[in-house]
Amino acid sequence: MKIAKGLNKAVLSLSVIYFTACDAEELKEGKQENEIIQKDGAFTDDDNSSDGRLDPGSGGGTPEPPAESPYSAYFGLWASGCYDLPSSDSIDVRFAYEFTDREWARVFYAHVAGYSCSSESTVSIEVLTGPLSFGDFDDNDALTIDFKKVSYFRIFKTASQVDEANRLVLHGYDDWQIDEPKECIDRPDSRGTVVNSGMLFTLIQINADGELLVEPEVETADERATVVNPDSIPFTKIR
Repeated sequence: MKIAKGLNKAVLSLSVIYFTACDAEELKEGKQENEIIQKDGAFTDDDNSSDGRLDPGSGGGTPEPPAESPYSAYFGLWASGCYDLPSSDSIDVRFAYEFTDREWARVFYAHVAGYSCSSESTVSIEVLTGPLSFGDFDDNDALTIDFKKVSYFRIFKTASQVDEANRLVLHGYDDWQIDEPKECIDRPDSRGTVVNSGMLFTLIQINADGELLVEPEVETADERATVVNPDSIPFTKIR
């Protein structure tokens, strides 16, 4: 299992908080009825079908990009592998980005550890999305990109997570339900952590292996990286 070292701090801020032993028990009970298929962290069509994970508000769907766009190679869904979460032995994580010519989404999936991030082991999903603006390519074909944070949805997949979220009145809601996304932008959680609306700036690049590399997102253009780290977590294009 790979360890998620040096992860984007903004991504880790979207980490699962309310994981309990009950989640593992629920998963074990489900496994007895339907054996979990190990996927080695790969995304499948089932992971991104009609459940609105990438766009809980509208049901998702990637518009066909203009063929003449210089950014066409970046359009689509990009997914990471499965990683250990350094701060928890109970959680594995994976990440995804989706880009169209006008919008972006960043998705954080938390899973019960030990199941290779299979869809059946998902305990929560978090989606940050909004419009984007592509910038310029540099001499190394790295691309500047600006994200606007407009929506931040959270989705809980187990009864224990829902119960704990309701007990805490998480993000001001006491009516959480399984698989029901709720808008949480600019709404602090029970520990005061908040995902604010605003801008993020980064540098991205497709490497020689066709993988997407994304530099840590920062809140001002002046802080943006000027070189893409070749050892960044790679994202593979799914569609």
